[in-house]
Amino acid sequence: MQLKKEFVLFRHSTDTKESGQQEREKEWAGGTESYFLAEKNGVTKLIVKTDVPQEQEETFSIRFPRALGRIKALAEKMQ
Repeated sequence: MQLKKEFVLFRHSTDTKESGQQEREKEWAGGTESYFLAEKNGVTKLIVKTDVPQEQEETFSIRFPRALGRIKALAEKMQ
């Protein structure tokens, strides 16, 4: 049995809108995203936790499932 674990944490400091023309630091700063990968017997699980400003929760709830679905498809395609 082989077990591998990986962890990544992103801390949001600023965000820009309109190619950097409008800064939204207060809206975005302070949030985090954490990604935990665990592989066991050839099966990999991805656990994602987000702590984002309330104004961004809807965006994350819509975009994350789509993005994670694409990541899954690409990872499976590479096998």
